[in-house]
Amino acid sequence: MKKVFLLLLLFSLLLGCGMEPQFSNTPEGVVRKWQDYMDKNEFEKAKELSTPETQVTITSIEALLTMDQEPIPIDTTEFITLSCQEKTNDAVCKYTIKLEGEFMELEGEIVRVEEEIIADSFLLKKIDGNWLVDIPEEMADDEEMKGMEEILDELLKETEK
Repeated sequence: MKKVFLLLLLFSLLLGCGMEPQFSNTPEGVVRKWQDYMDKNEFEKAKELSTPETQVTITSIEALLTMDQEPIPIDTTEFITLSCQEKTNDAVCKYTIKLEGEFMELEGEIVRVEEEIIADSFLLKKIDGNWLVDIPEEMADDEEMKGMEEILDELLKETEK
């Protein structure tokens, strides 16, 4: 009986080693996993946790980042705070993160931020029982994407120097 138990335990451990850890289907769990995928440039996995509008935005971001054919750097987002408020099928997750060594636009110039605390929020929608990150079209309009293209161009120029 002990041998059977040990074999079952060993088998379940081996099965678990090859699988990606599960995350909770809560707004906070989805935000953390979605951001982790985005940081690692795992855009297809991030799309699985996104509304259709957000999937389009991710495709645009991916296209911008791969334009230069250079390897895309891996980031690590460190949430200092993250708290979510749910209301029926909508949620707002407010957060603060620490940016270190990031490039940002400041007063029309691209500068490297040594350390800065940023506060913002994620919107989520519950669709078919699953929480999904929602970046509405008005948040990711053409002007914002053009701004991202300009920032990326400036970054490329800066790194070539």
